[in-house]
Amino acid sequence: SFAVTNAASINDIENLFEISINELLNNDEALQSYATQLETEGYFKIEGVLKNDAAQKLSSLMGSSTISRTDIWRNPWQSPNINPDYPEDHPINTMTQAKVGFVGRTDLEQIF
Repeated sequence: SFAVTNAASINDIENLFEISINELLNNDEALQSYATQLETEGYFKIEGVLKNDAAQKLSSLMGSSTISRTDIWRNPWQSPNINPDYPEDHPINTMTQAKVGFVGRTDLEQIF
């Protein structure tokens, strides 16, 4: 089972992956495929790298840690302000609600 503590072990993290990071980094054919996809598409996708329950386990781990949460309105440039120099319907004035949770650097050593 997945232990949720303030000091999760490296095994807890490694158990989230179907493919180990070392295995992935030592697969020249896969790396070339990712590089080609990144060059042609602007992104690349690594399929099957996480186990099916990885998101649930990570959520549980992060939920038990010291997390800073935000609930704010921002535009695509991450500004919380309407810009009066642009029309109301300009993208810079398109605000979306951002609900974000993140772990600060000072907490990472406690978690990992």
